[in-house]
Amino acid sequence: MIRYATQEELPQVVELVKMGAEELGFDVYPPTLADSIYRSYMLAPQLIYIEDDKIVCVASLTLGSHPWSQVPYLTTNMVFVLKKHRKPAIITEIYNYIKKYANLQRISYYDTFIGTDKIDGRLRLLRSHGLEQTGISMKYEV
Repeated sequence: MIRYATQEELPQVVELVKMGAEELGFDVYPPTLADSIYRSYMLAPQLIYIEDDKIVCVASLTLGSHPWSQVPYLTTNMVFVLKKHRKPAIITEIYNYIKKYANLQRISYYDTFIGTDKIDGRLRLLRSHGLEQTGISMKYEV
């Protein structure tokens, strides 16, 4: 079952987003992450997927905007599913819920994946849910 996280559940949302970021190899500073998730909660839903009375997936939504436009868009801080619960049905349900929310709010949804592994598979996954590639992200590290 998918639903909006309550304010009391935000620490669990933060923990799952932290787990996802660490799995991708990011250095995580918990106070900054928590502040970001709590701010996002004020802008857009923090979706949670419940299985056996446990949060097994989070889609932490927020709003963004392009620097050249005043028009906001819906995006994610992170979509993360606990490893032992990763199955296509959960991903399909979560992306359908995100699209339903975007349609209800009449706002475009942009999904950003920051990682370097399994990019082709991730592109196929997102395309299978009706998303289209709109760019690439590169970095120069000092």
